[in-house]
Amino acid sequence: MNLRLVRAYAHWGEAVLGHVVVRIGARPCLAAVVVGITALLILANAGSSALGKGGTVEIRQGDDDQEGENEGQHESISCDFFVVGHDFAGGSVGQFSIETIPPSRPSGTVVAQDSWTADESGDWQSNQITLASGHYRITAEQVTPAAKKEAHKNFWVECAPVVIPEAPVAVALPVTGSLLLLGGWLLLNRINARRARGRTE
Repeated sequence: MNLRLVRAYAHWGEAVLGHVVVRIGARPCLAAVVVGITALLILANAGSSALGKGGTVEIRQGDDDQEGENEGQHESISCDFFVVGHDFAGGSVGQFSIETIPPSRPSGTVVAQDSWTADESGDWQSNQITLASGHYRITAEQVTPAAKKEAHKNFWVECAPVVIPEAPVAVALPVTGSLLLLGGWLLLNRINARRARGRTE
C-alpha cells in the first residue's frame, strides 16, 4: 500500500467522523467515537503496510553458490566473500555498509559500502568484497520502498596466512684435511716423476 492510499484513508476517516458529528449535532455521541477510532485503526494499518518488510543478509564465500552456508550470527569466513540479501520487497532498492566492531580496533570504521537492487523474489547479491582479518558488522537498509527495520549480521574474517617460499641457499662443501693431504701427495709425485725423467735423459 503506497502513501497515496494512506492519505486517502486519512481523508476518508476525517470525512466520516465530521459527517457523523454534523448529523447528530454539536455533541458527539458514542457512534461518532466508534467511527473515529475505526478510522484511526485503518489509518495506522495502512501506514504500517506502506512500509516494506525488512529482509535478511548472509555472507557467502568466494565461489560458493550454496544457499544456507554461513547462517550463524558469528561465523568465520575467508578474506573474499559476497553479501547476499533474501526476502526483501521485490524490485526494492537499498544500500549496505560494513563496519568494524570490537575487538577490532578502531571499531565503528566503515570499510565497505554499496547499493543493491533486489530481483522480483526480493533477493540480491553484492560484488566480491575483500577485507582483512577482523570482526565486522553488516547493515542492509531497504530504501525504496522504505522498510520497517534494517537487516544486521556480525561475522569474523580470518585470512589464510601468506606463505613466502624460501630462496635456495648454496651450501659450500667443507674441505677436510685429508683432501688437502691427498692433493699435496699427488702434486709431489708429479714433481718427482719429472725429476726422474730429467736424470735419465
